Amino acid sequence: MQYGLIGEHLGHSFSKMIHEKFGYYHYDLKEISKDHIVEYFKEHPFKGINVTIPYKEIAFKACDHLDEQAKSIQACNCIVNKDGKLYGHNTDYDGIVETFKHFDIDLKDKKVLILGKGGASKAFEAVCKDHQAAIVQIVYYKPYPGCITYEDVQRSYLDADILINATPVGMAMHSNASPIDLSPFTNLEFVFDAIYNPLNTKLIQQAKKLNIRCTNGLLMLVAQAKYAAEYFLNQKIDMDLDSLVDTIILQTCNLVFIGMPSCGKSTISRQLANNLHKEWIDLDEEIEKEAGMKIAEIFERYGEDRFRNFETQVTFKNCIKNNVVIACGGGIILRKENIEALSQNGIIIYLDRPLDNLIRHDPSRPKLKEGIHTLYKERKDLYEKACDIKIKNEKTIQKTMQICIESLKNKNLYKKFK
Repeated sequence: MQYGLIGEHLGHSFSKMIHEKFGYYHYDLKEISKDHIVEYFKEHPFKGINVTIPYKEIAFKACDHLDEQAKSIQACNCIVNKDGKLYGHNTDYDGIVETFKHFDIDLKDKKVLILGKGGASKAFEAVCKDHQAAIVQIVYYKPYPGCITYEDVQRSYLDADILINATPVGMAMHSNASPIDLSPFTNLEFVFDAIYNPLNTKLIQQAKKLNIRCTNGLLMLVAQAKYAAEYFLNQKIDMDLDSLVDTIILQTCNLVFIGMPSCGKSTISRQLANNLHKEWIDLDEEIEKEAGMKIAEIFERYGEDRFRNFETQVTFKNCIKNNVVIACGGGIILRKENIEALSQNGIIIYLDRPLDNLIRHDPSRPKLKEGIHTLYKERKDLYEKACDIKIKNEKTIQKTMQICIESLKNKNLYKKFK
């Protein structure tokens, strides 16, 4: 590997996509176990690498030369191999500064809480102190020198101005978790979640509900990647970061179809996936695979509650994927947690077909026994509330799909992820 990213678990990473947008080199992702990381740095078989969880502090110790930011933070996320000598940098610092600047956040005299004490946390701490924050407190889940606990936060720090999540809680493998409840805070003006996959973590979703300005870690990731690439190549890279962030969002977010049974979700979404070269997932099919039986049989044997549990389980499993088109069952909106999970990485499209065109009887759709008019009345408002786009399906399949494609060109849709 000449250029790439090393870490323990990299299935969530967007780094390859970002670095290869610069157009100068091939970029690899290499997972390394904790048992082999020290040996890897001794062998240093690379020209330039980025380093992520949990090896930034180990990388710091492995370097022969360190820049001032890396020395201050005592962690490296960027290493360049020059004639066998390792030169360490911390471009997380630059990415953080770029993000605060983009959102016009003035750290001076602010009370800042940083969740987590790893390498990323140290970079945030250095930026906050360098920009004259009045108080910077590191929050850890248990007593630790230099840190306060979450219990301390509840007692004495609910008036914080800025809250930063530098823990992995909320990442793709833990996407249904949040590191802290924001509702008791009285003075928060900005929440910065360093996580970028999913794009809308539970923490970010709560901040938006509470009307607190917030951002994920995508701009930070893109900015630090640009600075790392400049170290790799020893040259400046001229690229508009905002445009690159938009490109990454477009290439990673999901398209999620909701609507009444027989409204055309599966047909339209599958054709759209083929057209856009995205993977297609039908959640009803995935439920049947998980349960080992048809949906009608699940209803008959176990009832609707058991089916809804299967549905939520399968939803959580698939919502953390990227760049997929998902067709949902008609009742997906009956549980709020399903829509929140699908919204973490997804644009939600409500396919609204005229009531007279919907199927009234289908043995494979147990809920139709209640009557299509009753279902439509119960669910219409829920579909409307859950969706980002509403599309009428009253023309040909091809025409409806074209309307979907045109609607998805609206850049305002993707602001939900920024």
